[in-house]
Amino acid sequence: MSFRVTGIMLLVLVALGGVVWFSEFRDKGSAQATPADKARPDIMKFDDKLTQKIEVTKTDQKISMDRPDDQSDWTLQPSGLPGDRVRISSVLFRLASLQATRQVADAPTDLAQYGLDQPSITTTVSLSDGTTYTLQTGGKGPNDQATYVQRAGDPAVYLVPNQLATDLERLISDPPIQRPTPTPAPIPSPEPSPDASPTPSG
Repeated sequence: MSFRVTGIMLLVLVALGGVVWFSEFRDKGSAQATPADKARPDIMKFDDKLTQKIEVTKTDQKISMDRPDDQSDWTLQPSGLPGDRVRISSVLFRLASLQATRQVADAPTDLAQYGLDQPSITTTVSLSDGTTYTLQTGGKGPNDQATYVQRAGDPAVYLVPNQLATDLERLISDPPIQRPTPTPAPIPSPEPSPDASPTPSG
């Protein structure tokens, strides 16, 4: 076998080895950077159908939404007005399976940097079995893209979408009162034209 043929074969083997090494290195690197199966951490998880009371407090303002069971309508307290089932259920559904966009700290000693030393909003959900879940809402995260929260009994601090904090605050600023369905106005019957001639009889 000539040296030329041998040299070409060696070059081909080196090239193939480089391709295999690069493919394995790229796959390992991507697997370490973005694990596809990494789940977002759970903050709260409960059965929303067991919820009997939701209480939202902001400084000296407070609103409560009560119901005896999941088949009953919500009642706002202290007004006693019927609650808007759609708005309340929307917030409750998100609270019942609340996941963080990410966990910020395990057990920080300085909660002031997250606005959680004096939470802006405190939300407590009470279930029919006596269990309660309390979520404290703090300040905005980096670039105002999310909101810091902490669950009572859990020292960790998490980030959640701003929309949840906005909707919780709106429960106080714009209470979810069930508005009555407007009754459609009756359609007036057309009046006969004055130029219409009476139909002769006989």
